[in-house]
Amino acid sequence: MDEVYLQNGIRNPLVAIANHSCPAKDPYEPESIEALIHEVSDKMGWTEVGRGCFGKVVPAGAKVVIKPNLVLHFNQGNGGMLPLITHAEILKCVTEQVLKADPSSLIVGDAPIQSCDFFRLLDESGINEWSQDLMSRDTRFKGVLDFRRTTCFFEKRMRMPSENIKPFENYVLFNLKSE
Repeated sequence: MDEVYLQNGIRNPLVAIANHSCPAKDPYEPESIEALIHEVSDKMGWTEVGRGCFGKVVPAGAKVVIKPNLVLHFNQGNGGMLPLITHAEILKCVTEQVLKADPSSLIVGDAPIQSCDFFRLLDESGINEWSQDLMSRDTRFKGVLDFRRTTCFFEKRMRMPSENIKPFENYVLFNLKSE
């Protein structure tokens, strides 16, 4: 089980696990996250010399979308932002490694809860600053996008939706039932 996840006793090439012993200092330091990404990539057989951790799964010239987990701009409990989003350092490292595989374009995007203030989430997590910087340095990176077609806010406990804010023609539907 240490090498690749076994599902019903069969090696599952879609899942790998890297153990991260949380050090006394920040567990999300870039070097630590990069080492974990490399470990998982090596276990999965994705690493290609000269093309990074995703070199064998991202063809050169591909159009790539990274879908992190961006849920909400604030935690309604006491947990802070950490349980609500993919940590910015993980997102940065994965993005940099995908760019090493030489895609033609790369987008990071998600569809958070409808009431999420997407721009506030990006600002408070540090993702916006990082994204703007990377777009200025690498034209293949197209930024972090909000994929929602419907958003809402609450006024006096009433849900106030904004629907069809992006054209349906801009979307491709996938049936992932078999996956």
